Amino acid sequence: MAVLLTCSEDWQIDAQGAPVCPGTAAVVEETAYQAWPGITYDQANQLIAAALFVLALAFIVRRVLRLLS
Repeated sequence: MAVLLTCSEDWQIDAQGAPVCPGTAAVVEETAYQAWPGITYDQANQLIAAALFVLALAFIVRRVLRLLS
């Protein structure tokens, strides 16, 4: 499980090189900053294929319109 530690003020570095939070530290759970749910490789491949199809379609439409004008 990944967690993210936030600070209410800017992080500082002490003499030993360790980060120090001069304000209030808070732990943010993984689900709080995960905007997209995890997708499978099959779903990722479908998304890539759909994006490539849209780009190819736009290219074809552009070429057809150029030939017609």
